[in-house]
Amino acid sequence: METLRNLSIVWATAHSALLNALMVIPRVGRRTYVILTSVFAGLIIVVNTILMFTLGVLTVTNLSFLTMSIPSFIYFFFVSKYRDGRLIFIFCVGDILTVVLTAFTAIGGAMLGDNVWFIFFSRLLLFPLVTVLLVRFLSRFYLWVVTEVKKNWWIIAAISVVFYVELELILVKPTAIIQRPEYYPVFLGFCVVIVLTCVMASYIIRDQLLINRYEQTEQLLSMQVRSFENTVRTMERGEKEMRILRHDMRHFENSIRELLAADDVEGALKVLGGLSEATDRTAPKRYCADRTINAILLNYIGRAEELGCRVTARIELADRLPVDTVELCIMLSNALENAVLACGRIPDPQKREIKITCISRPELAIGIYNTYEGTVTMDEDGLPVTHDDYHGYGTQSIRLFAQKHGAVLDFDADGSWFKVRVVFPPEEARP
Repeated sequence: METLRNLSIVWATAHSALLNALMVIPRVGRRTYVILTSVFAGLIIVVNTILMFTLGVLTVTNLSFLTMSIPSFIYFFFVSKYRDGRLIFIFCVGDILTVVLTAFTAIGGAMLGDNVWFIFFSRLLLFPLVTVLLVRFLSRFYLWVVTEVKKNWWIIAAISVVFYVELELILVKPTAIIQRPEYYPVFLGFCVVIVLTCVMASYIIRDQLLINRYEQTEQLLSMQVRSFENTVRTMERGEKEMRILRHDMRHFENSIRELLAADDVEGALKVLGGLSEATDRTAPKRYCADRTINAILLNYIGRAEELGCRVTARIELADRLPVDTVELCIMLSNALENAVLACGRIPDPQKREIKITCISRPELAIGIYNTYEGTVTMDEDGLPVTHDDYHGYGTQSIRLFAQKHGAVLDFDADGSWFKVRVVFPPEEARP
C-alpha cells in the first residue's frame, strides 16, 4: 500500500512540473525547451522518488520545498522569458494547485479510513483532468494577461507567495493536516479565499486590459481621421491644380494654333512639351489598384517629400489581397506615420530617407525602412519603447494585426535605419 501512496505522489509531482512548464513562456526555442524541461523533470522525479522510498513520504513532504520547489524555481528562472514577478507568480500558482489537489485527495483517503486505493486512483484521474481543463479554458486568457500586463507583477507575486506560505503552514504545522481533522474547515475556507481572490483579480485585470484596448482603439481612430484628412487635402490640392491646368489649356491651344498658322512647327512642339509636363505634374500617381491603399501611400509619401525625405517605393500588390483592406491600411498608416515622424526629426535633410516595399508574391510582405537619429530601445517583447504622446499605440496595433493573421513581425534598429517587416504566411496556413 505504501508503494501506491508513493507512486501517487510521484504522479502528482510529474503534473506539477508539467503545469509549471506549460505556464512558463520560454526564452529558448520550443523544441529545446521541451527537451530541457523533460530532462530536468525526470531528474527531479527520480531524486524525490528515491528519497521517498528511503526516508519516507512524510519526511520528503516536509523537505519538498528544498528538494523540488527551489531547484524548479532556479531552472525556470534560467529558461523563462520573463524574470520578474511573473515567474514567481507562475511558480506559486502551479505549486498551490498541486498542493491543494494533493491535500484534498489525502483528506478524502483519511476520511475513508486511510484508503490508499482512493488516494491513488483519485490522483491518477484528477491531476490530468485538471491540467487539461486549465489548458483548454484558461490558457488563452492567461497568455493574454502575461504578455499584455507590464506592471505591478511584484505585487501579484507577493500575494501568491503569501498564499503559498500560508497554505503550507496550514497543511504541515504542527503536524500533517490529515492528523488534525478539526482543521479541515480551515483548509477548505482558505482554498475558497484563494479561488475567490483569483477570480476577482482576473476580472479586474481583464477589465483593465479591455479599457486599455479601447483607449488604443480611440487613439488609432484619431490617427486614421488625421490621415484621411491629409488625404482629402492632398486630393483638394490636386483638384485645384487640375482646374488651373484646364484654365491654362486655352492658352496652350491658342499658342499652338498661332504657331502652326505661322508654320513654326518647332515652337508648337515646345509648347506641346510644356503641356505634357504640366499634365504629368497634375496627374495623381497610382501605386496600386486599391484606391484606399493608394490614398494612404499618396498621403504619407507626400508628407515625407514635403519634409525633404527621399522616398523609394516598390509597390507590387495584387488586385485581391488576402487580408482586410481597412486593417492593412491602418497597419500601413501606423508604420508610415512613425517613419515620417522619425525622419522629420533628423536635422540634416540629406539624411532623411524612407524605403517602402509592399509585395504580394510569393507571399504578402511589407517593409517600411526609415533613417533616424538617437537611440531606439526595445522592450522584452521586441517592440520599440516610445515616450511620445501616442504611447506606442501604433506599434501595438501593428503587433496585434500581425498576431491576428499569423504573420512574422520584426522591428529592428541598427543605429541608422529603423525597420518594420511583416511577412504573412500562405493563405491556407493562416489561423
